[in-house]
Amino acid sequence: MSRALGIAAAAALLAAGPATAAPGLMRVFIASDSTAQDYGQERYPQQGWGMMLRCAFDDGVAVDNHAMAARSSRSFIAEGRLDDIARDIRAGDTLLIQFGHNDANREKPERYAPVADYRAYLRRYIDVARRAGAKPVLLTPVTRRNFVGGHVAPSFPEYSQAVREVAAETGAPLIDLDALSGQMVERAGAEGSRAYFLPDDTHFSELGARRMADLVAAALAGLSLPVSAHVLHERPALTRASSAGDASCAAPAAVSPRSFRFAGQAQPGETVVDARRRYRDGYGFEAGSTPIFSVAAPPGNYRVTLTLGGGAASVTTVKAESRRLMLQDVRSAPGRTAERSFVVNVRDAALAPPPPNAPGATAVRLHPREADSFTWDDRLTLEFLGPAPAVRAVRIEPVDATTVFLFGDSTVTDQRWEPNASWGQMLPRFLGPQVAVANYAESGETLKSFIAELRLDKALSLMRPGDYALIQFGHNDQKAQWPQTYAAGGSIFASYLRAMIAEVRLRGATPVLVTPPERRTFTAEGRIRPTLADYAQAMRAVAEEEKVALIDLNATSVRLYQALGPQAAGLAFADGGRDATHHDAYGAYLLARAVAEGLRASGPPLAADLPPFDPDHPPAPAEVSLPASGNPPAPR
Repeated sequence: MSRALGIAAAAALLAAGPATAAPGLMRVFIASDSTAQDYGQERYPQQGWGMMLRCAFDDGVAVDNHAMAARSSRSFIAEGRLDDIARDIRAGDTLLIQFGHNDANREKPERYAPVADYRAYLRRYIDVARRAGAKPVLLTPVTRRNFVGGHVAPSFPEYSQAVREVAAETGAPLIDLDALSGQMVERAGAEGSRAYFLPDDTHFSELGARRMADLVAAALAGLSLPVSAHVLHERPALTRASSAGDASCAAPAAVSPRSFRFAGQAQPGETVVDARRRYRDGYGFEAGSTPIFSVAAPPGNYRVTLTLGGGAASVTTVKAESRRLMLQDVRSAPGRTAERSFVVNVRDAALAPPPPNAPGATAVRLHPREADSFTWDDRLTLEFLGPAPAVRAVRIEPVDATTVFLFGDSTVTDQRWEPNASWGQMLPRFLGPQVAVANYAESGETLKSFIAELRLDKALSLMRPGDYALIQFGHNDQKAQWPQTYAAGGSIFASYLRAMIAEVRLRGATPVLVTPPERRTFTAEGRIRPTLADYAQAMRAVAEEEKVALIDLNATSVRLYQALGPQAAGLAFADGGRDATHHDAYGAYLLARAVAEGLRASGPPLAADLPPFDPDHPPAPAEVSLPASGNPPAPR
C-alpha cells in the first residue's frame, strides 16, 4: 500500500466498499463517529483522525475506516455497520472502538444510549473482534475544545469512565484518548488549539486530525499487540508543522544542513567557495557591488550560523533576503573569531491548488516589480556589509522556529532599493535569535488588496500555533481615489481587521495590531498634523474589542518626529527628506526599535534583550551605523 494515500485514493477505497486484505496484510478497523470519519476534498479542512491514521503504519497494515458522522455505539449497530465489520475482520486484525459524542445526546433518541446501555454495546464490539480472533481496543471519546479557567473540561466524563471500566472488566486494551487529547489541547492553550478544530470546537481540521491520529498511533505502539510492531517510529506526516492541504501521507521534504567556507582551513563537510564564484548549481555569489551569497533552499525557516573575523580587526553587518537586517556591527579583534546565528524565513509564491471547480489560484498575485525579488525566489540570500566585513564560514540548516508574519504596506515591506527602507526589514535585528520574520507586506497594499492578491492565503497556509502576525494598514486604505480598495476607517476598515484577526486566531497564532506610522507633516507650531487619526483610532478600538495586543506606532512616530524637530526629522525619510511618508534606513531603524519595544511591553516574548527605548530621546543619525546595501542586480 502506498505511503502517500491522499483524499482521492481514500475516496476511491470508500466507494469500492470494504477492501479485501492482501495475503499477510494486517488491517485496523475503526468503528466510530464524525471525529474519526473519512472526508472528501470538498469538506476540507474537515478531517477525522481515522482518516489520518493511515499515515502511522508501515506497508504491512491497511486501515479500514467504518467511522460515520452522527453515529453512536447504538445506531452504528442498528444500521448494520458492526455486522459489516464482522463479515470482514480476521484473526490478527485490530478493531478500534470509539464512541460517546452522540451516545450522550438525549435530544436524538435514535442515537442516545444511557451509560448502562453504552457499556453493554461496547461489550458487543469486543465480542465481535474476539470471535474473529482479532484484537479489540477501546478508546475513550476524544476531547472537545472546551476551556474552563485555562483547563480543558472533560466533555463526556461519565462515558469516558464507562469505557475505562469496561476495559478493566473485559481485559480489552484501552487508549484513554479523552485524557491524551485533553492534555495536548491544554498544552496548546485556548488560542493555540484553535488550529486543531473547526469553529464548532468539536470536529477537527487537518492539523487536528493529524495530531489526534498521532496520539492513537503512539498509544497503539505501546500496547504489545500484533499491530504495535507496525507503527512507524517516526511519523512526520502526523507531526507536520503546517497543513498539506489534503490528507496526504507525504511529509515535508527533508533538507540537509549545508556548510560553506570562504576563508581559513576547510573543515570536514564544508564546501569551499571562491569569492569569484557566481551562483550556479545551488550556491554562489549574485552579481552586485557588495558580496551577496545565495544558497538554494526550499520554503521554510533556516538557522544561519556565521563564523566572523579571524584575520585583521573586522566589523560585519549582515542582511538577508531583500535587505532584512540580521546582524549589526559585529566586531572581532585581530586574530579572533566570533560566531553569530539568526533565523531566516524563505518562501515562494506557490499555493496548494484548490480542488476542482473551487475558487482560488496556485500562486500569490505578485506585482511585476516583485518578480525577481530575493524575497520570492528559490534561495536563501545573505549580504555581507560593513567597513571591514569578514565572514569565514556559514552553516545553513532547517529549523523549527517561531515565525512573526508581517502584514502591511510600503512602510513595512522589505524595500528592495537604497535609500528606501521600512521598519519591517529592520525588525529582525531587534528580535531574539530563535525568531523568524516572514515579511508579507508590499508597497501599495490595503487590507482588501492583501486578501485579494492571496498574500493572506499564503501566510495562513504556513501559519501554525505559537506564531504571531503583526498587522499594520491604513496609509492606502484611506485613499478614496482608489475605489476598489478604499475602506472607511471606522466601518469597513475595522470589519476587515476583525476578519483578519479571526483568520490568524483560527490557525492558533497570535494577532498583534500596529497602528500606521504618521506622515511627517509639521504645523507652523512644530507639531505633527495627524493624517491617519481615523485609522489609528479604528485599530485601537478593534484591539480593545477583540482583546488583541496593540502597538501604537502612530502615537510613537509622532513623538519621534517631534523629538527630532522639523529639520532633523527629514533625515529619517527617503529621497533626502523630500518624501514625507517613506523612510530611509535611519527612520526605519527607529520605528523598528519602537515596534520591538511595543512587543516587549505588550507581552509576546519575542524582543531581544535590549535597553529601553525612549521615543522622546531618539539616537541621532550619527549614532546609528547602517551600511548601505549594494542595490540588487538586474532581473535574473
